Amino acid sequence: YASVRPRSNLTVSQKNAILLLWLSIFLVATTFILFNLITVQPQGRYFYPAIISIGFMVAYGWMLLAQQHRKIVAFAILGLMIAINVLNLFTVILPAYSLLPG
Repeated sequence: YASVRPRSNLTVSQKNAILLLWLSIFLVATTFILFNLITVQPQGRYFYPAIISIGFMVAYGWMLLAQQHRKIVAFAILGLMIAINVLNLFTVILPAYSLLPG
């Protein structure tokens, strides 16, 4: 794997391209979050355009973490995902199925 340390010998065009990449990633992720705060999307199809941006930000953030903090962050993310799934189970899924006849 290549080193992930910042390179100081980038040209102006390369720096502008990296800045444009980060700006577009930020805008896609922000738009996705704001859209989901406004609109209910039960199928999640609007999530797919944001997967690359969110994945890129997570991967870059993971590289910036110190080695000793990675397990803590991984368990915190796992715990948050479990909590959200349990919350959805009791507030969305079970009430929806209780409305079914029979």
